[in-house]
Amino acid sequence: MSTVTQLQPRPPEATFAWVQPDDIGDVWDTIRDGLEEVARHGDHWRPEDVYMALRQGQTNLHIARVDGQYAGFVIATPARGYDGPTLHVWAVYAVRGFPRLHAECFAQLRSWAADMKARRITFTSPRKGWERLGKRFGFVPGLTIFECEV
Repeated sequence: MSTVTQLQPRPPEATFAWVQPDDIGDVWDTIRDGLEEVARHGDHWRPEDVYMALRQGQTNLHIARVDGQYAGFVIATPARGYDGPTLHVWAVYAVRGFPRLHAECFAQLRSWAADMKARRITFTSPRKGWERLGKRFGFVPGLTIFECEV
């Protein structure tokens, strides 16, 4: 008696499309709610800060789509570290129902970082959950920022 192994179909992969600074207004209503959700977790920026940085070309927005459907976004800033270029992740957002998006996003970030010859990818977050999730993608704590409101 032979056993037939049935292959499970692979879920569709995400595609990431860069949005040019002049086109930010065209997608702003799509990403704004996600930005507000990310900002609620303790970062000290407003969605309007992100809008301005995107419009000025200081940072980059990439819209994620799965099978043509909006799945989330990543906002990343090329930066200069002490020892060379870095790619700093400002925000990652996945629409509910796209559980693999974070893994695909971090794979894409590695590709972008390699293309710009970055020495590392960085991100900051006050959320404890990112420590565990970050380790899954090869991130280790590199710096602790202590702050005191004045």
